[in-house]
Amino acid sequence: MFKYLSTTIFLMICFSGFVFAQDSNSAPEFGEVVELKDLKKVYVYADDLEMRKLILEELKKGSQLEVVGKIEEADFFIFYGTSFYATGSTSFGGIFGNIIVSSTATNTREFADYYVIKKGDKIAEGKWRPRIIWGKQNKIVTRSNAFVKTKVPAKEETKKFLKELKDIKVK
Repeated sequence: MFKYLSTTIFLMICFSGFVFAQDSNSAPEFGEVVELKDLKKVYVYADDLEMRKLILEELKKGSQLEVVGKIEEADFFIFYGTSFYATGSTSFGGIFGNIIVSSTATNTREFADYYVIKKGDKIAEGKWRPRIIWGKQNKIVTRSNAFVKTKVPAKEETKKFLKELKDIKVK
């Protein structure tokens, strides 16, 4: 199977010179949601603007977080990206009068990754190791059609993350 990763975009953001280090010492650290207890400013990145909009809508519902437009202004950030796996192909064809029609389509399956990340240890002046605080990988995305209701992890995973964050803040 072929995998087209938006995770590449994620790595470009994490390891860019803007916020995180870009060298061999920049392997990510792992943390806990409790580290976000007193943080307010969040930057949201999604490779699909519709999914970003869903995340922003969930953040507005009862959340005390402030969404910022620049990664440099954020205390932490949310990344949402999708990957496509080729699952095979389907061929259609037929004879319609004097015309022979044939078409082949590639079947794909869409998966989503959702990460909450903040700055980790400082590696060099202006460069930090990325610290993964919360994440969900390979969540199945279902796009609606006549028979199937849309299921997108962007909305559901944001709800789960905010619930965990709220539970930490209440304690």
